[in-house]
Amino acid sequence: MFDLLQLIWNRKFSILLLAICLMAPGFYYVMQLPKEYTATGSILLASGAPNIAHPAVNFMPDFADDRLDTYMEFIDSRQFLAKVVKEMGLASKFNLEGNEEEREAHAIDILDARLQVSQIKSTEMLKVSYSDPSPRLAAEIVNHIGPSFFDFYDQMQRQRVSDSTVRLNVQVSELNERVVTAEQKLQEYLDQNAIIDVDAQSDLIQTKISTLMREMLSNDRSLSELTQTRQMVGDLPTKELLKSVSWIAENPLVQEILRQVLLQEKIGGSCQALSSQASQIHHGEIQP
Repeated sequence: MFDLLQLIWNRKFSILLLAICLMAPGFYYVMQLPKEYTATGSILLASGAPNIAHPAVNFMPDFADDRLDTYMEFIDSRQFLAKVVKEMGLASKFNLEGNEEEREAHAIDILDARLQVSQIKSTEMLKVSYSDPSPRLAAEIVNHIGPSFFDFYDQMQRQRVSDSTVRLNVQVSELNERVVTAEQKLQEYLDQNAIIDVDAQSDLIQTKISTLMREMLSNDRSLSELTQTRQMVGDLPTKELLKSVSWIAENPLVQEILRQVLLQEKIGGSCQALSSQASQIHHGEIQP
């Protein structure tokens, strides 16, 4: 043992030089690697949690583990990553070459490779990590993932509801057409076989009875009014009768007749007065 230690001590410089030679390439390689910064954020998906900054979280249901896995797949999907690339203009920030379609596809590949999504154990939260040589860009991407995901999910929900509404409207329209066709066929069958729809006939008869009852009540009311008018004007002379009954007095023909009667009475009174005066004068002249 002492001899081994003595040997190592005697060759310490050779061993140190060998270690330096072995470590230098590794150190040089590590120094040449590009520096990468990792930004980390979390997304809270519980709909009932307080102090939620983003309003779209109200659209999220309560989550189980399988649901969290589903939404992790949403975030990792190329459709969602393409949305993030377009919204942030990452094709330009990554300094990529080629046409617009190629640059966007390459940017999606880079984002997919550097983005990591995982579930925080025993919580309803997702951990989002992104590594990039630019610490600022890494932080911007992580901060953008959450709101963009909620907006993406909200659009998907709205589109699903819209599609369901359109499908239901089509089904309702088809059912209405089938009902109308069935009713027409039923009516044709009833007409061809002289079958009476008892319920329909009963409703029709009840409607007619109600109409006749209303007409009878209206006639009774009119008869009662006429009877009262007749009793009121039974003993009046013709001229007073014409004046006392409002609906008669308002008739234009009756008004014209009354005007002529009054004019004749006035003329007759004037003539009678003149005749009386003339008679008096005549008697005065022949007296001695």
